[in-house]
Amino acid sequence: MNPANYTTGIRMNLSSAGYSDGVTGITLELNDTNDDADQTGIDLVMLGSGEGSTGISVHTDSDEAMAFRVTSSGTDKIRMLNSGEIWATAVYVRVAPFPDYVFDPERKLMSLSQLEAYLKEHRRLPGMPSAEQVETNGADLGEINRLLVEKVEELTLYVIELNKRIEELEKQQ
Repeated sequence: MNPANYTTGIRMNLSSAGYSDGVTGITLELNDTNDDADQTGIDLVMLGSGEGSTGISVHTDSDEAMAFRVTSSGTDKIRMLNSGEIWATAVYVRVAPFPDYVFDPERKLMSLSQLEAYLKEHRRLPGMPSAEQVETNGADLGEINRLLVEKVEELTLYVIELNKRIEELEKQQ
């Protein structure tokens, strides 16, 4: 985003002098259009010395349908599109309790026949939300990941149990 390209709107520039290679300060722009593409929105840019800048943009970009953008040194770090897509390099979600409780010796798994009956009746794994619930209300990413890890750990225990049965049968032969 080059603030010099904006042809309409309001520009407020608070900067400090003293850098021969660039500007240090804050630029707040409320604009209608620029020379690059039709945009409407607010850009808050904290310019650094040199070529890099850090900023937050909230606008509609007709080319990418961009709604929200966070940049650092001219590179997008987070992008949210008007379609609802979010682009980021990493997402961290804190979840407690994390499913290590699955391996507690006091915790009992359903038998495989009980699990089969549950699946036939509910058409999903125990503890998981229904497709209708997720399609209507969305899904909490942290909670869904917790549930998925819980199910992987339960499956691991089922595999271990089945392997013991197989080894026992092999010994009998």
